[in-house]
Amino acid sequence: MKVAIEGAPGVGKSTLCSALAAHIPDSAWVEEPVTENPYLADYYLEPGRWALAMQVDILLRRANAIAAVAHRRRAVEFLDRSAWGDRLFAVTARDLGIMSSREFDTYDAVFRAVTASPGVLPDAVVYLRASADAVWARVAARARPEEAAMRREYLDAVCDTYEAFFARPPIGMRVITVDWEAFGTVDAAWSQVETAFTRGFGSP
Repeated sequence: MKVAIEGAPGVGKSTLCSALAAHIPDSAWVEEPVTENPYLADYYLEPGRWALAMQVDILLRRANAIAAVAHRRRAVEFLDRSAWGDRLFAVTARDLGIMSSREFDTYDAVFRAVTASPGVLPDAVVYLRASADAVWARVAARARPEEAAMRREYLDAVCDTYEAFFARPPIGMRVITVDWEAFGTVDAAWSQVETAFTRGFGSP
């Protein structure tokens, strides 16, 4: 089973993913391939120039990272963001005028081709919900060099895109929304996942 942890930059995905993988027996953590992305720092400096290259690169790296752990055959694989999340960043770039409609169409064609492969998309998504103020403070606190040029308006737009998407997710997507305004516990987060699978997604 693949469970993706989703949310805006700084929400705490990586921290929760690593903790879940350490806490849950027979599980693995597929790390987000951000540090390997050769375009990310350039993207925040010149978004319009590097948006398409950055988004395609991270999408391909993510698919390769998922494929690389498939042979382990773990009961649970925790994905530190998924291809769905990658696409939300591309949507944000398009909506802000950073990526042209033509470039977005190219990205979307790559997205469809990559996600057509079995196992790339998750079986369920845990959406960590937190306000833009909260995640902005966390981004500032972790002070990653590649995020130094990130603008607050951009992060606000990413948060809005996430909220709109998970308010009306695609039919069939299994989503567990977890309040992460303040960091929660691993036990509490995993309990919500187990409950969702036990009761059936969307059931009262």
